[in-house]
Amino acid sequence: MLYAECEVGAMPPFGAAYGHRVFVDRCLVGEPEMVFSAGTHTDAIRMHYGDFADVIRPVVASIVASMPRETV
Repeated sequence: MLYAECEVGAMPPFGAAYGHRVFVDRCLVGEPEMVFSAGTHTDAIRMHYGDFADVIRPVVASIVASMPRETV
């Protein structure tokens, strides 16, 4: 099993721990909070982007097409 610590079909929280490159969209850089899978289908991890970047050293790229934000 490739990700023995994770539930079947769930994504590992830190791909770099498994030797995978981790990609993050440029729009997340500097965000005060981000939430991502924690290796199960019900758990998530919430952390500041800076902490995430320090631990993971992700490849930053423009992945998601820009959409204008709605004004409230």
